[in-house]
Amino acid sequence: MTIDASSPPALARFVRDQRRGVVATVSAAGHPEAALVGLTALDDGTLIFDSHQSFRKVANLQAASTVAVVVGLDGQVSVQVEGTARIAVAPDERRIQRSRHRGRGEVGRRGARRLKRIHLSSGEPR
Repeated sequence: MTIDASSPPALARFVRDQRRGVVATVSAAGHPEAALVGLTALDDGTLIFDSHQSFRKVANLQAASTVAVVVGLDGQVSVQVEGTARIAVAPDERRIQRSRHRGRGEVGRRGARRLKRIHLSSGEPR
């Protein structure tokens, strides 16, 4: 299997199929930190994951939005995407809910106030 990671629709399909990846951030003290997360993607290649607001990745991204994500943990193909992450706000939530991939990676009503949705706008896939 190969993937054209420079194609947003191809990247989105790959992420949706894989459904998880490793997110790497940098702590306020400058230490690297990584976490396995559930992922989904919009057709434009935006990667999305949810995180509890008390988890360190949220604090890290609030301090420094640079992030790397590796997708493809189980097979021979993997993609590393580097870019800028941001914590979603209400209009972003409506955009995600309108997407045809509703339900994948979505936050349920229970506990939604404690969760943060993180968007990664990809820079250069590798």
